[in-house]
Amino acid sequence: MDDSLLSPRTCLVDDLGSLLTTNLYSDVVFIVEGQRVPAHRCILAARSSYFRDLIADAGAEVKLDNVRHAIFLAILRYLYTARLDVDPRLALEIVVSADRFKLADMKTHCFGKIEETFDETNVCEIMSLADQHGADSLKTACMRYILDHYTTVTKSEGFRNLNKDLILEIVRSR
Repeated sequence: MDDSLLSPRTCLVDDLGSLLTTNLYSDVVFIVEGQRVPAHRCILAARSSYFRDLIADAGAEVKLDNVRHAIFLAILRYLYTARLDVDPRLALEIVVSADRFKLADMKTHCFGKIEETFDETNVCEIMSLADQHGADSLKTACMRYILDHYTTVTKSEGFRNLNKDLILEIVRSR
């Protein structure tokens, strides 16, 4: 595509995204699952208070535990481009990490991806995670799905594994 036809915002987003793939001028390296992930302090600091605080006094390398490499790459891509192009099946794991990294807007984007995957076998697990992470809009969407598919959902293993408070909430909402 001719670059002259792209909007300035699209060009900027694409250019920032290319920094991730080229590692041009990277000045911090995250170690995630033993793999090196170069990044740029100024972008991270501008986009995330969590990362701004994390890298403020950090050296050239920062080790991150409790996040998978693929998930961290998706988070960085989002921080650089505000785009979330991930498999919906990874969205739940991204929500957990986005919550940890205090990325509320990323969590919101993930919720839409997650809603696309609702079915009778997973909606209860998703509702439980939404409840744990204060994702009220996602929890409400789960509740609507469960009530619309009540007979099949309540026979699922996921329903049997819900905590009692959520089961009561579902039954009372009926």
